[in-house]
Amino acid sequence: MALSGSANAKTPSEVLKPYKEYRAALKSGDKEKALKAARKAWDRAENLIGDSTTTASLAQNYADLQRYDDFEEAIKGFKRAVELSPQDSEEEKGVRLERLIKLSEMYIATPKYKRATKHVSEANNLILSTDLLGSTIDGEIKTLSGWLQAMKGNEIAAIKHFDNAIAIFDNPTEKYQSVFPYLVRIYKGDTLRNKKDPIKAALEYQVVMQNLEGTLDKDHPFVKSAFGKWLWMRSLINDSDKNEEALEAGVCKCWPYDEMRADSAIPVMRIPPIMPSRARRSGHVNFKFDVSDEGKPINVEVVSATEDVFVKPATKSLKEWDYEPIQEDDTPESRKGLVTKITFRLTDERGNILPEKPL
Repeated sequence: MALSGSANAKTPSEVLKPYKEYRAALKSGDKEKALKAARKAWDRAENLIGDSTTTASLAQNYADLQRYDDFEEAIKGFKRAVELSPQDSEEEKGVRLERLIKLSEMYIATPKYKRATKHVSEANNLILSTDLLGSTIDGEIKTLSGWLQAMKGNEIAAIKHFDNAIAIFDNPTEKYQSVFPYLVRIYKGDTLRNKKDPIKAALEYQVVMQNLEGTLDKDHPFVKSAFGKWLWMRSLINDSDKNEEALEAGVCKCWPYDEMRADSAIPVMRIPPIMPSRARRSGHVNFKFDVSDEGKPINVEVVSATEDVFVKPATKSLKEWDYEPIQEDDTPESRKGLVTKITFRLTDERGNILPEKPL
C-alpha cells in the first residue's frame, strides 16, 4: 500500500526514508530488506506521527510481508491498521474491510482463531453499508464466516457459506486479486472430509490441485496442501473400494492414480521404517521414485507427509528396498514414476491406534 501525495507531504523525512527503502527493496525483489525497512518506517511513524492513516498504511505494509511467514507479527500489523482505519467514505470502508479480512485470516491460522469472530462479524455488518455486496471482498467474508461455522461443528451452515462464496467468486460484481477462490475450496474440502465424504472432499481439493485458472505456482502452499489432501482422500476411496463411484462423480485419474505405475515393478524386499521417537500419533508419507537398472530406488521425491517427523525414517526405509534388476522385456518407462505410501501406526498402551494428524 503506497502513501498518497498528501500523506507524503506531511510525513517526516525520518519516516519517508525507510519507506522509500521499502519500496525500492520490493521493486528489486529483496524481501528481507523490504521487511526491515517496512518495520522501521512503521516504528518511526508510531513515534513521530502516532495515530494516523499514514501509520495504519505503514503497519499494513509490514503485515503484508509477514502474512505467510510470521502470523503473530502479521496480526500485530493488521490489528494496528484496523484500529486506525476510518470508515466515513466508501473508499475508507473498502480499505477497512480489506484489513478486517486479512486480520481474521491471520487469527484463523493460529490457536487464537476464535478472536477472528468479532472481526468477521464487523466485516459482515460493514459490507451491508457499501456497494461491495457480491464482490470478491464479499466472497472472502463469506469464506471466513463458513470456516468459523465449521470450527463450531456447524457443518451444514459452513457449507452453505462456502457455496455462496464460490458462487460469488465465479461471477463477482467487482473482481479483485484474491487467494480466497482457492482457500474456500480447501475449507469446504476439509468440512466434507470431517463429514466422512471423501469423494466430495476430493472434488474440492482437485479444483485447487489443478490450479483453477493457473494463477498460482505449482509449488504454492495452497496447491501443495490440496494435493496432499487429495491423495489422502484417494487413499480412503481406494481402501473403501469406491474407485468406480469416485470416477463417476468426477474424481480424476490424476497422478498417481492415472496409471497403476506402482504395479509395474514389485519390490522383492521391503525394509520396514523405524518409528521416530518424537512421533505422537500415526502418520504416512507418499513417495514418487524411479528404480535403477540394478534394482534400487533412485530419484526419491516426497509428495506429501502427514508430519515432517516421518519423512526421514520413511525415506531411509524406501532407499533400502530391493527390486529385481532390469530384465530384457522391461522398458525404462516401466521403472519410472513409481509411487508408494509408507505408513506408521502408533498405538496407545491399550493397543488402540492413535489417529493421524489431518493434512
